[in-house]
Amino acid sequence: MSPKILLHNLTIKGIENVPGVLNYDQRSLVLSNSGDTVITRNRVDKEYLKYLDELGYETSTLNFYVSKTSKQTYDSIFFEPELSEFLKDKSNRELSTYNLTALESNFAQQNNLQFSSRYKVAEKYGRKSYFREVCKKLDLPVAYGFEKLTNIEELINCIQQIPTPKILLRLDEGVSGAGNFLVDKKDFILKQESEKRSYIQRIFDTIPQRLEGSGITVENWFEDVIASPSLQFLINSKGETKLLSTHDQILEGEEKWFVGSKYPSVYSDYINSNVLPQGEKLGKYFFSQGFIGEFGLDIIMTHETYYFVEANIRTLGTTYPREFVKKVNNGTLEGLTYISKDVELKNFKNVTFELLIKVLETLKYDFRSKSGLLIYNTATIPLIGRFDMVLVGTNSDMVNSLIQEAQILLDKNFGLRKKLSSN
Repeated sequence: MSPKILLHNLTIKGIENVPGVLNYDQRSLVLSNSGDTVITRNRVDKEYLKYLDELGYETSTLNFYVSKTSKQTYDSIFFEPELSEFLKDKSNRELSTYNLTALESNFAQQNNLQFSSRYKVAEKYGRKSYFREVCKKLDLPVAYGFEKLTNIEELINCIQQIPTPKILLRLDEGVSGAGNFLVDKKDFILKQESEKRSYIQRIFDTIPQRLEGSGITVENWFEDVIASPSLQFLINSKGETKLLSTHDQILEGEEKWFVGSKYPSVYSDYINSNVLPQGEKLGKYFFSQGFIGEFGLDIIMTHETYYFVEANIRTLGTTYPREFVKKVNNGTLEGLTYISKDVELKNFKNVTFELLIKVLETLKYDFRSKSGLLIYNTATIPLIGRFDMVLVGTNSDMVNSLIQEAQILLDKNFGLRKKLSSN
């Protein structure tokens, strides 16, 4: 396998206003292989590198570049002259990124790196409106509603046409639930016209990275949703669409924010029979537009049917735990089940990765039993007390037991902002 350049920056305008979020780029470490180059905003904790080595990684073979910019923004990493100088002897290597935007594409061109995915396809169909539009074109199931709404008057009019008591508004560039707004139709209709306009304008102003032509979708809200699985695909250079995995998403809050996933989906048989052919149809369409690489599809399932929700044409949040688990299990997921979950500590002052792993020592991954705890996305521990964990086992009872044990240890030692629910 040829060495790659890993630059998993969160290329989302304004994201730097969220404390610690730029350091999520260190998630790329679990995707690394011998000889790769890893580019991060801040230096990686040496104790975490030792931890990865114990799990079978070879971090001593990695090349590291740490940002030299003092005041960092969502895009500053791409313009560092020191980084371009650092990459001079690494031309023609593949650039692995989190997002697929013009910034990544331009960066690859300027530094003679391979970047085969066409970012314009990702930017277009990663938006909710354009995804709904292509689903309608291909006769794929989506919730009743409207898309590409860009002015207040048409948005108010469309809200009043939705038949369900609650209505979901989604900004085209929303990520992981940010940009979703649940509206009570009766309350909205009773508002004064000026109140309606002010409310909608606040929604439009929520996400600063809106692209030209982006808008809002207005859709039915389903109260009888039983699950929200996601499917992960790879389109190869021949145009073949391969299903990599299926997960059940763990969603929280009224607007259903993504906070983790469960593998495999308990609805895998249903997905393979009903959803997979439609996903392959979408993959064929994306390839016809010039796209090669990974993409994800999120669906919701009711008691009667299912609907496509969105496409994520980038490195998926489920990619990191999936590849992490495969790495420690000889490259396969066969016979395994796992839950990935984000964790937020209440009392994180002076908490280091070294301290955290000592507290969780009894749960560490065991190669013989193929079970235990894996930790990643650790750069934000000292900043906001946040990291991600994967609890792995050979059956769901084993994994649920690990969740309960982790809950007790973390709450006792650091306190938790929320329970480690698997639902």
